[in-house]
Amino acid sequence: MARNRGWVLRTPDTIPTLAQLVTELNEARRTRAGVADLETDPAPGHPTRITIDPEPNAVDDESCYAISLVTTS
Repeated sequence: MARNRGWVLRTPDTIPTLAQLVTELNEARRTRAGVADLETDPAPGHPTRITIDPEPNAVDDESCYAISLVTTS
């Protein structure tokens, strides 16, 4: 995990922010994607998993984000 965190800190522009992920989720819901799911951590309430699949019968169009570390800047 520490090695991955170092990569994220060195290349922050390659990782979407929570706001960007929620915007993507909301857009998927607005356009009635086949799957647009959000799981949250009950204590702090931040997202822990976002799953989007615009077309369930299509191949390789789905996105799944697992959020395990949330920091503020």
